[in-house]
Amino acid sequence: MPASVTLALGERNAVFSLNPIDNDLLDGTRRVVIQASASNYATVSASIDVLDNDSASLVLTAADAVVTEGAPSPATIGTVSRSPVTSRAMQVSLTPASPLSTPFRVTIPAGEAFATFNINASDDGFVNGTRTASLTARIVNDVGTIIDEGAATVSIQVLDNDGPTLSFSMASDVVAEGATVSATVYRNTDPAAALVVSLSSSAPGQATVRQA
Repeated sequence: MPASVTLALGERNAVFSLNPIDNDLLDGTRRVVIQASASNYATVSASIDVLDNDSASLVLTAADAVVTEGAPSPATIGTVSRSPVTSRAMQVSLTPASPLSTPFRVTIPAGEAFATFNINASDDGFVNGTRTASLTARIVNDVGTIIDEGAATVSIQVLDNDGPTLSFSMASDVVAEGATVSATVYRNTDPAAALVVSLSSSAPGQATVRQA
């Protein structure tokens, strides 16, 4: 775009060209505002969207298709690859579904095609069977925006390591004779069905139990 244009004598307008610069960056669609001003005239402006002609895509893999929750870290190793490979580093945003966990972001170094990272599966303590969890990788473009174009997803099966278990807690570990202390029993299974839990005391003459 020229720095200025001249409206010739007798002319009410002047035509000029706008030439977007091909910057070889992943910067998405950008809105550019062009202003025109002249002495004794109010400044006016117009905007135009510049479309990015650069693109990239990711491929995401996991070393193991099946992991067990609570496994020692790392449960498996993830690899994210990019195409094309460029002379600039690329940041990749990772979004794991529960119970998977990963770093928030990884960086593919300049001139490199891929980066690796740890994938873990947290132990939730509940009996919920084998689950399929997804992990998605998205490009962070050169202006810091996470974009969906070129994203990749991998699915990992997570095996349950929990069996039916009860746990028990009391509001206090000391209680005076004749007083009452509350206690709670928990289960780690699906609460859709009722469960009868038998209660007993090791010293019935000293403490009894009853349902609240």
